[in-house]
Amino acid sequence: VMSRRAIADALATMANAMAQDAANR
Repeated sequence: VMSRRAIADALATMANAMAQDAANR
């Protein structure tokens, strides 16, 4: 099981990648 911190970090990374992708369009 992943720790809550690892999950939060992964979600933050995904959100950042999505934001960058949206900004690049």
